[in-house]
Amino acid sequence: MAGITAIICGICPVSHLLASAKTGDKILAVQVPPSGEKLRHMMNLGQLTQSHALSFFHLSSPDFLLGWDRDPAKRNVFA
Repeated sequence: MAGITAIICGICPVSHLLASAKTGDKILAVQVPPSGEKLRHMMNLGQLTQSHALSFFHLSSPDFLLGWDRDPAKRNVFA
């Protein structure tokens, strides 16, 4: 279940994986140890950090660094 839900969207696979793992835990009445909860929380924070860095460096920084008045065809990472 976790492997399928992580592939469906692709934008934030870790969040989908953790959500499906929590759902599976509730369905099977599994008690996750505190270290497992902390590991899941760390995974979620890592994904959040990666997502924000990707958003800034690849999507927002060309606009901020090159200026809004520059030609949009040249205001990108590849140009």
